[in-house]
Parts: sequence; structure tokens; C-alpha cells
Amino acid sequence: MSLTANGLERPRLNELKASLDALFTEALGPVTTTPDSVVGQLTGIEAEALANLWEAVQDNYDSMYPFSAEGTALDGAVSFVGIERLPATPTTVIAMVYGRRIDASAHWRAGALNSQPAVCHDYRHSDYEGGSG
Repeated sequence: MSLTANGLERPRLNELKASLDALFTEALGPVTTTPDSVVGQLTGIEAEALANLWEAVQDNYDSMYPFSAEGTALDGAVSFVGIERLPATPTTVIAMVYGRRIDASAHWRAGALNSQPAVCHDYRHSDYEGGSG
């Protein structure tokens, strides 16, 4: 539940709940900590809040390293070694699409089956049912 040689080791929800149950029992004597008891409800709520905090700590810790950072945190992490991410570019894919024609045009309904492949056509995202362009 701290920084170790292996990185950040955070407690999980069930571990936090068990720890809080033990603390309540130690402070108040024998109490019922089942999920349907008052003390169990209190420790469950507190454990979930603590688990959310530990998750935020984990996210912050992970943002320092290029292999686990995302978005602007990744930009910052790689900038320490003089690397800059390339800007976003469209992806090009060579694919064979099988489907059933919706009409006489070259539009295809996603998920439909047909044994005839569509070859040498440039289909854009908006050409498919549900596509937004």
C-alpha cells in the first residue's frame, strides 16, 4: 500500500473494507460488519471512497511513465527525453469487406453477409449505416 521497488502498490476495495471492519471492531468491540448492518454500510461507503482516492493516486503515478501515460500526460512524460508525439493522422487500411448492398449504389450495410467481396472501392466512414462522416 505504498511505493515499493515494484512501483505503486495500492490496496483494493475488499482489502480496504476488511481493514475498516477490523478498525471498527477494535475501537467498538464486537460489532456486526456484514453488508446489511449499519457498521457494514458505513465501512463499505468509506472503503469505496478510499478505493476511489487510491485509484486517482494510481492514475497520477502512471501518468509519469511513457508506457502507461495517456494524452497530455504522455506528452509531458516523453518531453523529458526530447521526444515529441507525431500529430494525429488518418489511418489507411486495406481490407476486404463482405456485405449486402442496401441499394444500387456502392453502399454496404455493416454486419450483413454475402459471399461476394467488394473490391477496389473507396468506402468512407459516412458510407456505412450509422456513419457520421
